[in-house]
Amino acid sequence: MNSNITINKVFDYLFCLMIIVLPLSFAYPNIILLLLVFIFFFDFKSTKKIDFSPLKKPSVISIWVLILYWYLKDIISGHLLDNKHSLFILIFIVPLLFLKIQNQTRIYVAFVVSGFIVALNASIGLIEYYIANHQLLPFEGTVINQILKMERPYLGFICLIAIISALNLGFHFKKHAWPMYAYALLMGTFIFIISARISSISLIVILLFYLVFYLKTSLKNKFTFGVIALIAIISFIAMNKNFRERLYLNGDTAEAISKLKSYEPRLVIWSCAKEIIQNPDFNHWFGINSEKKIEELLVLGYDKKLTNKYRAQYYMDVKLNTHNQFIATYLNSGIIGLLLLISFLVFQFISSKKDFIKTAMIVSLILFLLVENVLYRQNGVYLFALIIAITTVNFDLTKKEIISQH
Repeated sequence: MNSNITINKVFDYLFCLMIIVLPLSFAYPNIILLLLVFIFFFDFKSTKKIDFSPLKKPSVISIWVLILYWYLKDIISGHLLDNKHSLFILIFIVPLLFLKIQNQTRIYVAFVVSGFIVALNASIGLIEYYIANHQLLPFEGTVINQILKMERPYLGFICLIAIISALNLGFHFKKHAWPMYAYALLMGTFIFIISARISSISLIVILLFYLVFYLKTSLKNKFTFGVIALIAIISFIAMNKNFRERLYLNGDTAEAISKLKSYEPRLVIWSCAKEIIQNPDFNHWFGINSEKKIEELLVLGYDKKLTNKYRAQYYMDVKLNTHNQFIATYLNSGIIGLLLLISFLVFQFISSKKDFIKTAMIVSLILFLLVENVLYRQNGVYLFALIIAITTVNFDLTKKEIISQH
């Protein structure tokens, strides 16, 4: 019994460590994942008693069908090596391993720790840059990611998940509520300081969801809290020049539109993607089999659309992806793939709607998918798989550690 308890704790802590190192290393999460898989199958007596029923939910089935569809399509078309779909095995493995977790509180703590580490790392970069240049962040450029020590959208998203995790811990453990709420407030402020647009918007949307649907108080109090929050947000935006610039709120409307057209890469990227879709040769049901082909077509579009040749060359050299998971899925998988992805999100939202924390995570994920091709990179796939696991498995954080042998 004692050895099984030890194995269970080791498994939990390894899973937590995987979450913590995820934004810090490319290799370490994979090494830890292999150890988790080994323990999962090695500790057979404990593993065989796991309840696998959460993986039979329509949302999980729909996303797994999508992954299998991608693999089958790659094999049939002969483009298995052209696409990055090998990463999608994580979407099978991570939720499966998550079922073995004995104390889910540790998982939320791991996200809180992960958020703190990346925010601290970025803050050191911000301070160093401010000392050298007397400003927080430049308006644009790859130097921003160097200052923040990682890509800004992913930094913001990890901090957002950390905020949701801290709120969950605060809701369930009243003794530690105020430190967790203070942490959430601090991290929310940090997201606005680094001008992570989609994470800031997600934070506001989540706050509105909580005020309207989940806060158990009178309508008058909800209105009062809403007004206070709105004033605080508007005041913060008004004081944050970089954030106003990121939202193109400086200057008059004509200037803002002109700046948006000049500096917002997604307008160019999505316009190029639209032209690919409108091409008569595009297969609307199955999409384009090769991601390399999509990449080449996008690069041709950048060369054609951008009059600023320096910017066009940068887009072409970096080979910017679609920066939208829904567009990427439609290009690569057609209507079939897009419907499966949307079905997963709809099913997951419906099954999670009674739980604010799960709803907050799903809403955050949906908004993030609108501006990033999340399944295009390892960090994104890990985060996607972790959110599937957290929002699929029901767990009472107030209960003491559960030992599957009982």
